[in-house]
Amino acid sequence: MWGWIAAAIVVVVVVVVAVVVYLLTREEESAPPGPSGGQGAGGAGNGGEKGPGCVKEPCVESTTGDLEVTVTDRATGNPIQGATVTITRGAPQTGTTDSDGKATFKGIELGSYKVEAAKTGYLDPATTANVVAQPTTSVGLQLIKDPQVTLERVRRGNPYVSKNASTTSGMPDSVPPSKTYEVEIKVTPSLDGSGHHIDLAVINTSVDNGTATVSPTRITKTTKVTVKGDVQTKPGHAGKLKIQAKLDGATVKAESAGFTVCAHPFNYRDPYHSDVNGASIGMRVSDDWDSDSGTFADLDETEISELVAEVRSDSPPFGPRGAGRAVNSGYLPGDQRTIDTHTIAPRPPAGPAGKRIFDQLCIFKCKRCGATDKVMPNSGFKITHEVFLDGAQWKHKTTKNGAAVTIGAHSTQAGGTNATSPDHNLP
Repeated sequence: MWGWIAAAIVVVVVVVVAVVVYLLTREEESAPPGPSGGQGAGGAGNGGEKGPGCVKEPCVESTTGDLEVTVTDRATGNPIQGATVTITRGAPQTGTTDSDGKATFKGIELGSYKVEAAKTGYLDPATTANVVAQPTTSVGLQLIKDPQVTLERVRRGNPYVSKNASTTSGMPDSVPPSKTYEVEIKVTPSLDGSGHHIDLAVINTSVDNGTATVSPTRITKTTKVTVKGDVQTKPGHAGKLKIQAKLDGATVKAESAGFTVCAHPFNYRDPYHSDVNGASIGMRVSDDWDSDSGTFADLDETEISELVAEVRSDSPPFGPRGAGRAVNSGYLPGDQRTIDTHTIAPRPPAGPAGKRIFDQLCIFKCKRCGATDKVMPNSGFKITHEVFLDGAQWKHKTTKNGAAVTIGAHSTQAGGTNATSPDHNLP
């Protein structure tokens, strides 16, 4: 019996020894080699740092990683070569993008970095990247080209219009007080979504130069904005107001041509006032007109003149035609209405029938913007003296009717309000 017991004990001991030897052999095989090429659980020659397979001591994790930055054109998506990339976590580090638009920073400290990219002709974007050990951290930056900004002129037109004024009117750039003009401002490329913007303002405003506003005051893409006139410009200070466009409120990108705030006359009217029936014969009319600002008193620095040209004279009963030359009445204050007289002398004879016809229009000056000898819109008339037979009685009458006329280099559309004198009996 004791023999069987001893044999069993020997078998158990052998099995235990075999298991221990096996376990020790497996531990040595799994230990990483040290710098000298030896293996072991302690990582001899590795400064005590253990790899991912260490089991006897805690492993030391990596403290560095790689960051790859890709820079592209925001509009086209194409990579940008030669961009300077700066990453900042403490002391900044820089790199340059290759033909694929990439710059790589290897073995950098783990953590959060500010990442910036810059290249001449582009705006500088920035972002943040959190660098981890593995795999490589990647971040993309889109550069937007430094925008080109162009501004249309504040063209008034003649007559004034609030947008799309004719470029052939020859009027100095200006806008009436209390009125608006639409100006297109082109921004290329669009800044939408980039974090950048264009700030707008009317500069050089003052008591002398006048004042105006622009709205909106901030845009990110091509936009039609509205300029509104306010205080009128004083004479001698024309064209000093400008629309200024600044990138992000700092860098001036463009300025418009200078403009003025001033009112101009238009819409001439001549209703009948009174009769003239003596040595001279004809009628008087009440000269009237409007200000394109809507306020007549705003015309205080304008002057108006009538330009008259004879276009027909039947002789007899009237005298010979006066060669059709234009006669300027001289300039009078534009903010003072007047009485005009249309007569002929001497009185025509009793027959034969005939007409004497004149074309008339008005021209004006503006001392604020410097406009000179500009035609007044809607100031054209035909003035007719007529001798006619009414039954057995020869008579005369004068009419003044609105009509589109041209005198020399000046053309205008019909004025308003027709006037007719009473009939005048001729001896």
